[in-house]
Amino acid sequence: MLSNFRYVNFATVIILLVICQACATFPGNKIPKTGYPHLTTLEKLEPIEYKVISLVQGKQTARENTRLIRIVENVFRESNLFETYKQGFGGSGNHLRIKLDNYGNRGLAFCSGFISGYTLLVVPGYARDNFTLTVEVNSGNALLKKYQYNDYMSTWIGWIFLPVMPWNFPTSIYDEVISNMFRKFLQDLAYDGLLVQEQPPSPVLPSDVELDVETPPIPDGGVEDEMPESGEELNEEVDVGISKISKDDPKNETSESKEKVDQKKIIQDADQ
Repeated sequence: MLSNFRYVNFATVIILLVICQACATFPGNKIPKTGYPHLTTLEKLEPIEYKVISLVQGKQTARENTRLIRIVENVFRESNLFETYKQGFGGSGNHLRIKLDNYGNRGLAFCSGFISGYTLLVVPGYARDNFTLTVEVNSGNALLKKYQYNDYMSTWIGWIFLPVMPWNFPTSIYDEVISNMFRKFLQDLAYDGLLVQEQPPSPVLPSDVELDVETPPIPDGGVEDEMPESGEELNEEVDVGISKISKDDPKNETSESKEKVDQKKIIQDADQ
């Protein structure tokens, strides 16, 4: 009798192990996939502090909080959006209040799991985890904006799901769904420009400022002589210029002296 009892316990353990392994979880994909390349190209955001609250069926536990902190820190690090980030309440600076609510129909999940186990996993069991991520963006005591996202993951138990089980384990899908929701929030936050770092303005010279530029004095006899007002004055200046050239040119002196000699000769001939 005792040996039969041992066989029953061994069989129960085997069935439970099979039930735990023959399950696959799938993401709901209600939120479009947001990868890190979408975030690394965005503008840097100001330093931030954050606080997380993770609820399962309305109850908060330290284990779930730690799990959410790990996901948030990983997204912060991989996105490289913030100059600095740390846990805290923000004080007079910028801070995020991150709340994750995980809820579902426990009664439906229990009934489905009982039927699946009773039929030795021939009839698949089903459970669904619904997630609501709420993020409040605050600057000091002022609420700048509130973001909310909804998604889910579904878990199936049955022999048929054994082939896909290694790639669809519940914990990995949980991290995937929550990380994608938080990446979507960071993308929306950057697009809204709430915490984008302000760039220092480039110096611009006002249009009404007069530049004090000194004009060098023009020496006497420079190029800025007064223009003659009439044609006669122009002719006089030309004649004066020609006479100056004539006086300065030695050839002109020779021709003038020759003309004087010729004039004297003509006068003498006339006297004779």
